[in-house]
Amino acid sequence: HEINLPYVAITRAQKDLLIYDGKQSSLIWRSEPIRDKVFATDDLNYIGGIWNVISTPEEWLEQGHYFFERTYYKAALECYKNAGEDDLFLKAKAYDAEKRQDFKVAANSFEQIGELEKAAFYHEKSENYIQALRLWRKLKNKPNAFRCHVKTLEQEGRFGELADIY
Repeated sequence: HEINLPYVAITRAQKDLLIYDGKQSSLIWRSEPIRDKVFATDDLNYIGGIWNVISTPEEWLEQGHYFFERTYYKAALECYKNAGEDDLFLKAKAYDAEKRQDFKVAANSFEQIGELEKAAFYHEKSENYIQALRLWRKLKNKPNAFRCHVKTLEQEGRFGELADIY
């Protein structure tokens, strides 16, 4: 039964069927009923060429929204890139980084798209207190700005100034 499902998908595809199977592909693609119907590649230029032929920018945009709404941010950012939607690409990049807990990328990406509160939060999570302080001050969030100011003084070894605060 398990081999029947991909076999049906492969044989029913109208033109091209693209399947991503992770870094290490499954043995199923080399099985008897399937191997002659599959072309496996990791050549992203080839794959990108197929996708650009198949879809219009509007279709890419619609697919990007579909993936974004379902929190498949990595897929969404690829769709937005192919649609030529730079702002949506950056937004998907920010949310993908947040999902992967890559705080540094999330902070910079959220700042690029103007989501300053999230940017400040992730600058702080990545221990980039100077950037977090700058944004908390811009947002007029005094408690968070104070906390980042203290952390900055600690990082810089300015303990005399730190003592003065307390």
